Amino acid sequence: MRRCGLILGAALALLAGIGTAAAQAPALLIGNWMTTWFPNTVGEIFVTVTYVPNGQIREHLMNRQAVAYDLFGTYQYNSATSTVQFVFADYAPKQMCSPIGCQPAPVPPGLNTPTSAQLVFPNPNQMMARTADGTTMIWSRTN
Repeated sequence: MRRCGLILGAALALLAGIGTAAAQAPALLIGNWMTTWFPNTVGEIFVTVTYVPNGQIREHLMNRQAVAYDLFGTYQYNSATSTVQFVFADYAPKQMCSPIGCQPAPVPPGLNTPTSAQLVFPNPNQMMARTADGTTMIWSRTN
């Protein structure tokens, strides 16, 4: 059902020209982080985000029914304010398939919209992110 390898390869090729926009990012930020949205509810969503040293970001979202999609984009880290700004520009899969056929996948909300979050690292394996609207998420390192 998923052509993840091909899609991820294409997305990384698309983003390859970005350069070193995130070269200033702290070593603590680089890697894989996981959190949940709406924990312990039927609407629970598992979220994994990957920050790559060259400024690329990938976010993987999956619900309890294993329906998942990925967002691909770029980020920049401002060490003076401990803030990360990111923009997701692409997503996958572009279609959702089931035994009765395939349909176009909806475009995720917020695509191509810059978002920022202030980061705090209480320890090397935990990251707290607060967005401009006051939402706070606690992330755990997975790598």
